[in-house]
Amino acid sequence: MTMWRPSGRLDCIDLERDFFLIRFSLKEDYDRVLKDGPWFVGGHYLSIRKWEPNFKPSTASVSSIVVWVRFPELPREYYELLVLHDLGQVIGPVLRIDTCATSETREQFARICVQVNLSNPLIKIIKIGGVEQPVHYEGINSLCFSCSRVGHKVESCLYTTRASKRDGEDRTKNADPAVLDRSTPSEETYRPWVIVS
Repeated sequence: MTMWRPSGRLDCIDLERDFFLIRFSLKEDYDRVLKDGPWFVGGHYLSIRKWEPNFKPSTASVSSIVVWVRFPELPREYYELLVLHDLGQVIGPVLRIDTCATSETREQFARICVQVNLSNPLIKIIKIGGVEQPVHYEGINSLCFSCSRVGHKVESCLYTTRASKRDGEDRTKNADPAVLDRSTPSEETYRPWVIVS
């Protein structure tokens, strides 16, 4: 918990099954931890979420993560809070917009904190004003370049393995490449450049 450097007190309660309840004495600490992620412990992503009534560790699952995304070389006319918010919403719920993105101090990229659904492939391009805008993700250590999902590497991808076993090789050979790319992105589609350290 030292990584958060809270100004006030925080209590940590073990709820079992690798779930913990963290109580903050100061709302500022709570807001910072919730919105300033992603957080990592020993290279592993720490999923943070607001408390949910009737939470049971035995039935809970991690379905989303919070990440910072960058829009490199975004044209200056889109550096407005409402436009950046709409861009982020394409990826997932927007939690925060880097205030430097709307000022004149940052011109290399816009930066937005969003919640990403782990069961969906990452979005790598957003079309805006008829132009394809690349999307880069910060601090994601385990992105599968086969299925483009977060939480595992290509070596342990169940989505690709399951899809190839279910569909068979014949379907893959005769399939329309455009349709195949949408359902199972190839390794050529998602490369390490999508991730920003």
